[in-house]
Amino acid sequence: MATWLDATAFLERGCGALHPEELVHGEDFSLYEAMLAIQIGDTKMDIGLRREQGPSLAEELASGHAPLALSLATLEQLGMQLMQAEATWHLGSMLPTTVFSSLYMLDIPRLVSNPVLHALCLSVQQSCNLVHDLLLNGHVCEDEDISIHTFGMRILGAPGTTALPQACAALRSAVEDLGSDAPGLAAHLSFRLHCLQGLERMLAANADGIDAGVAQLELALGCLEAVSAAASSDAATDTAADGSCGPRSLGFVPGINVRHMGLAPPRALAWVGARPAAAHWRGVLRALCDAARAVRAVRTWPQLRAALVTLAARDSHAIVRSTLYAMLTKPMTAARQAAGSVTTPAPGALPPWCPSWAMAAATLGLRRGNDPCGPVAQFLEQAGVGLAGWVHTACLNRCRQRRRHRRQLADWANLLDHAALAQSSPGYAASRRRDVRRGQPALSPVEWVESEAAGSQLLHLQLGFPLNLYAPAEFVTLYWYCDYLLLARRGRWGSAPEEAVADVDRAACQAMVVLCQGVAAAAGACMRRPPSPFNTAEDVFEQRFGCMRSVARPEALTLGHYRASQAAVEAGAVSAAALLLGAATRFGALVGAAAGLLAGTAVDLAPAQERHLTGLRRIATQNGLAAQLLMKGTAGEAAPTLVPTWDFSVAREHSTCMFFPILGLKRAE
Repeated sequence: MATWLDATAFLERGCGALHPEELVHGEDFSLYEAMLAIQIGDTKMDIGLRREQGPSLAEELASGHAPLALSLATLEQLGMQLMQAEATWHLGSMLPTTVFSSLYMLDIPRLVSNPVLHALCLSVQQSCNLVHDLLLNGHVCEDEDISIHTFGMRILGAPGTTALPQACAALRSAVEDLGSDAPGLAAHLSFRLHCLQGLERMLAANADGIDAGVAQLELALGCLEAVSAAASSDAATDTAADGSCGPRSLGFVPGINVRHMGLAPPRALAWVGARPAAAHWRGVLRALCDAARAVRAVRTWPQLRAALVTLAARDSHAIVRSTLYAMLTKPMTAARQAAGSVTTPAPGALPPWCPSWAMAAATLGLRRGNDPCGPVAQFLEQAGVGLAGWVHTACLNRCRQRRRHRRQLADWANLLDHAALAQSSPGYAASRRRDVRRGQPALSPVEWVESEAAGSQLLHLQLGFPLNLYAPAEFVTLYWYCDYLLLARRGRWGSAPEEAVADVDRAACQAMVVLCQGVAAAAGACMRRPPSPFNTAEDVFEQRFGCMRSVARPEALTLGHYRASQAAVEAGAVSAAALLLGAATRFGALVGAAAGLLAGTAVDLAPAQERHLTGLRRIATQNGLAAQLLMKGTAGEAAPTLVPTWDFSVAREHSTCMFFPILGLKRAE
């Protein structure tokens, strides 16, 4: 029997002998382990704490916790619980603690004696396998989007193998066997079948496959409505306190796989309920259909750019973004493998929506020529690489997309050098051809690169607004710079609707500059940057706009340019009332311009552009009224009693790449 000794005195003597910054530790406890286990023995922080080992899978199965003889009602309930588990994984949890915390999912061959149960679990496994491989190969998702780690457990099958045909065949057979005996369960199995077939065909990345995939996903949405209606009143699918599917969940053991997972602090598991899970699946499937339709409609680079900006503004799930990227780039990889070459395939070998040098050549009205090493051919090759990089950036999540647009400016700078070299080469004139669509010469290579670089700069700045990265004190400089970038792109958008909407956006930027100046003059405390002992005005301007110098065109603006444009306002030569009156006038004109585009027939607006202009008209109307109200409050000698606030909710709901806030006024306490 162990004998315990009091070591307090010994430890006190040892501590007294230690000098500052000294640490006594063994070989198995270094500074690395000390930082990981901040509180030794704390179950929430100590990753090395010996945890109690629960029963193994074999013991759980032997105890009868996952019986094979299940009623049709129980199978329908289990199907809904697995749908919840999959949604919980999609929304941030881990596969081993969600879907594969079900004992049925950990030993699928055992289920062959129950064909319906076997088809259900096999289809869930293949759904996870398909999504896992899609996310892993897409290279547009990070752990912050979704966790695809399996910790080495063979829960998805061996790499490179798939049981998708077997799962689809099992689902068809199960649906036929059920007939009309269990319509809810049959609808769930049909939903699984259409989802698997739709995603598989969509990933073929050809016209027929994408169309067939959309048709299958539409059928899946119809089945989902029946599934969600049947499960909406089922209390057994609620979340239990221990993280399982519910108090009567069958075969779920939340900690069954913890022993196989790496050392990590335990992550709280927020299980998704039945209704939120159905809403999640509905949103993912609809977004997939919208993305596929948008891809099929693309014929030119301006169309692809506009479609991706619109889709990226929705901040879609990682599954949607990975599928979108696969549809756009998979044909390029397949064509290279078929040709046995790493060079860019010929234009006829790629669908029209695939970013390539041929898309850039069509946009610029250039012929590649017979010399693959000539300046024009080299420029087009690099332009194709640039388009592919831009497409990859647009498929990232919003935060990473903003950072990539900033880093991609160096790529545009490199492409600008190629454009200048191609434009000055002797064979450039012979490579030019008239743009038949517009009946006039297209942009020159330098003009096109300048326009695309300005577009990346604009997206980098504008994406900071929905991410809440800017203080109100920065709004004047940000909208001032955005106005300049919109001017740099004027006449280069590629279509009349985009040009018209860009002109309205530029007017909105100018109105926002005047409004923010008026608010700062009327209630300067809330628009004034807090004092900083380290960051001067030059430092702040450099932090926001220093990256613009990465590319020579458009020319980067400096703090001197800004101060020169705002000299009269900063000197106090313009009163707050005059600024607010000017803002109200500008917003009134903006309302008329947006309404004119929405009501007119001269410009054929896309749905996203109509939605943006509708939101902008609402924003301009409310900002005009707020400017007038604040102007009346500053007309007298008394101190203003209205405190301004800024609300971007309408812009987030309606806009894609340009975000403008609504000015709110509340009484000062």
